[in-house]
Order: sequence, then structure tokens, then C-alpha cells
Amino acid sequence: MSIPEMPEFWSPLHGLALLQLAIAAADGVIEDAEIGVMMSRLAKALDGDQAQARRVADEAYAFFQSSWQAGGAAGADEAVASQIAYLRAEYADNLDKLQVHVASLIAVAESSPGIHAAESAVIAQVMRVWGVGPGWRPSD
Repeated sequence: MSIPEMPEFWSPLHGLALLQLAIAAADGVIEDAEIGVMMSRLAKALDGDQAQARRVADEAYAFFQSSWQAGGAAGADEAVASQIAYLRAEYADNLDKLQVHVASLIAVAESSPGIHAAESAVIAQVMRVWGVGPGWRPSD
């Protein structure tokens, strides 16, 4: 199976948005609170630009949806794995940035009542591949 290729305009922020969407969708329901946290985190990364945050989220959703259409749950899983690897490569020399992204994923998961096992599994996969986690601290 093969998921669609990332569009030329794709950025690390798109990858983060896709992972945030995957966390929100992992329990089968994307809740308003999850979208609110996601949009807040994206806008913060874009110096408060809500319109650009919405565009990034919409583009990430379109890629996630096309991956699902290409291969069902396995296609969506492949899209998530590709973004985890993409962001790890993009920030290979910036573990602090990866840690900030992990915190953002955890915030999305925590925004709805209780963290679902599927959300935890995605976050655990991210932390394992990136080599960072909730207790990680930068080295001096």
C-alpha cells in the first residue's frame, strides 16, 4: 500500500497538525475541545495567525483523509508513521522542539475526559521514535 505523497507546500507544522488530528481521532471521536487545543497550539506556532492555523489544519486533514481513502486504517497508520519519521528527520538537531511537539500531542489527548488507550499508543510511538518524553530534559 502507498499513501499519497506529501504536497510540495508541506511543512513540519503540517506534520504536527496531522499528528494532533491522529491523536484526536484515535478514540473514534474528534471532540471540540481537542480541536480547540490543536488550533490554539498551531496559532501559537504561527505567532497568533488563526487563519493560517486553520489553513494548515485543513491541509493536514485533507492529507490524513486521502491516506485513509487510499488504505483505510492501515493508510492512516502509514500517514502517521510517515509524519513521525518526517518530523524526527526535520528536527534531528533540535530535541527541544520535538519535546514541545510531544507536549502539544499530550495536551490534545488530555483535552477530552480521560486519555484513550489508542491516544496513548500514538503518543508512545512518537516518544519512542523521537527519543523524548514527558520527563525529558535538554542536556547541557
